[in-house]
Amino acid sequence: MKNLAVLVVLIFTSISLNAQSLEGLWNTGKENTVVKIEKVNNTYDGTIYASDNFNAKIGNILVKDLVKSGDSYKGKIYVIDRGEWYNAEFKPKNEQLVITVYSGFGKKVIEWDKAGDLPEILPEIKMSDVNTFSEEEIKEAEENLDLDVVAEIFGESSDLEDFERRLNDPANKISNLDLNKDDEVDYLKVVEKEEGDKRTVYVQAAVNDNTNKTVASIVVIKDSNNEVNVEVIGDEAFYGKNYVVIPAYRRVPSIVTWFWGPRYTGWISPYRIGYYPPYFRPRTVVVRPRPVVEHTTVIRTSPRPIRKRTIIIRN
Repeated sequence: MKNLAVLVVLIFTSISLNAQSLEGLWNTGKENTVVKIEKVNNTYDGTIYASDNFNAKIGNILVKDLVKSGDSYKGKIYVIDRGEWYNAEFKPKNEQLVITVYSGFGKKVIEWDKAGDLPEILPEIKMSDVNTFSEEEIKEAEENLDLDVVAEIFGESSDLEDFERRLNDPANKISNLDLNKDDEVDYLKVVEKEEGDKRTVYVQAAVNDNTNKTVASIVVIKDSNNEVNVEVIGDEAFYGKNYVVIPAYRRVPSIVTWFWGPRYTGWISPYRIGYYPPYFRPRTVVVRPRPVVEHTTVIRTSPRPIRKRTIIIRN
């Protein structure tokens, strides 16, 4: 009887060790993509929690409709590279999630590891930060300088000098910023920093002769496949933490081609308060109309580390 009791304990311990939880963060091993799986009603879904892949949008569903089947789970997985859903079997085992993907060409086995420290999307954005700004504060920032419009103007520009001109052209009425409280819209300077295959473009408001405040930055990165990713990031002081707009341009913008083309030259705006380009005329603050975009989505993960919006721009 004693031996039987020991055997029962051993069997129960073995079952407990093997019955690992499906819920949690899983590292796919590709481009720092981390998937968060959690129970939704009677099934499990997995959303993208972090990724360096431009096509892998934060908050998008990557696995869905997972239901228990023996010691594994059956459901569907979205293969980003192919843009299609496939039937799959998911089996948690020894801090790994073994996934068998079934397609018309047979089956493929992939393995995800339990995620430890979360990766960064970009150096400017850390997953642990939370946007503490209220909806009213964010709305006010958007009305003063709408980053949707900044992203659109950026995609229409031929180079950084042209981008600065478009930002400040009185006919465009892009900005309502008045940081020095003189009742006139501030001139926006464009300053660039080059780091290998990364370009960071800072949009700064000229407050006085010696002070320029960064209100937004545009990060342009070319990856190993020569794909270019663009993110427009609102400065924390004006938009709260991790306010990001990801423009999805229908065509590669000329300014992106210019960055890595033979005619590229760095740009640091020479203008300041009292010394403006001929096209700029100081004006009083006005109400600017909202941008026209084809699709706008506010994506929030739980526990909501990033406020992120993806827009499709008709350029």
